[in-house]
Amino acid sequence: MINLGMTPSLDALKKVMDGINKKLGEAEVKAINDLAKSIQEGWTDDIKSAFDRPTKTTTSSVKLWPAKLSQEAKGHTIEATVLIRDKAPKGTAPATYLQSQALGGSRATKPFELLLVSQGRLPSGGFLQPARSVPRDQFGNVPKTKIVKALKSLQDDKPKRSRIEYVIAQPKGKSLGIWERDNQARTLSPYFIFKSGKQEVKERLRLADTANKIMDEKAPHYLRLRIGEGIK
Repeated sequence: MINLGMTPSLDALKKVMDGINKKLGEAEVKAINDLAKSIQEGWTDDIKSAFDRPTKTTTSSVKLWPAKLSQEAKGHTIEATVLIRDKAPKGTAPATYLQSQALGGSRATKPFELLLVSQGRLPSGGFLQPARSVPRDQFGNVPKTKIVKALKSLQDDKPKRSRIEYVIAQPKGKSLGIWERDNQARTLSPYFIFKSGKQEVKERLRLADTANKIMDEKAPHYLRLRIGEGIK
């Protein structure tokens, strides 16, 4: 009798399954990165719409670290990370000043406020609020150059007599704060007014809600798309 049958090779079957598993792993990584990219874009859109003229530092603060297939090979969980940058070359990191915007509550104390409190020039437990007359930049903030100029004047132990000087004072019947003194016009104008307590910030960013909505709506789509591409 002639046997025309064939005994399946387990090695061949394992090779096929390994190939399928590899493609599924690649599809999972791509789908997770697609989802993370959508969350990054969603958070950036939230930030742009929540603030009036946000700076480039703020609008570019959402960072993405993509998932890698090597995570699975090493037995690690495949994951991508989306977060607000917690470091800045100069000034306050976006994660610091956006935290109160995302969670509500008290805003973080600014570096120049901490400096003046540490020097005993201002009492602790308060904040400085710019006077209405203080110039703002195109983003609605007091320019750093203005703050630096005022601090330099305040830190100068032997100031040269100049037309404009800055002093920490509490004129009679007025509030404690940083005042701008015009020596030529002999006027004293408020620059930053000291306010007791914490400056409360309303919650304007709902980043967790945005991320959850994107995951619910797009995760199945991205996974089906990437698996379909992998098994073609």
